[in-house]
Amino acid sequence: MEKIEAVHVLKLNFLEVWKNISEEETQSLITFTNTDAIENKIKNYCTDTFPLEKVILTFHAYASIAYLSAELIVNAKIFLDIKKEKYILLARKIIDNTLMFCVVYSNIKELSQYPALGISVDNMIEFLESNTSIEQLKKYYSSHPK
Repeated sequence: MEKIEAVHVLKLNFLEVWKNISEEETQSLITFTNTDAIENKIKNYCTDTFPLEKVILTFHAYASIAYLSAELIVNAKIFLDIKKEKYILLARKIIDNTLMFCVVYSNIKELSQYPALGISVDNMIEFLESNTSIEQLKKYYSSHPK
């Protein structure tokens, strides 16, 4: 693994961690509980640009999206903050033969008003990688026809 200075390194490090964690660690990452073992594996690779809290939150999102994409779960609850106060509940949807995600519920009102509006996988991942994921999701919803 490398020091995380850019998003592409973040993704590569996730893939390396993902290949080498136990089923229990996978579940803790998906549920975003008891992540100490994973944090210990990645803390030496975090930087000021990508601090541990942001990296573990992004790894949680990646793991949830992977399971949702593979249809191993029906919905994915993805936390948007480290305190687990803000979250989205994603569902998988195929629109025009394209895998999309829909925010079927969120405790952020603006994000749960259009549960049928799909967001491409690439856009969703980009939103969740950013430091302003909530604002980017709100902007997406405000700029797309309902």
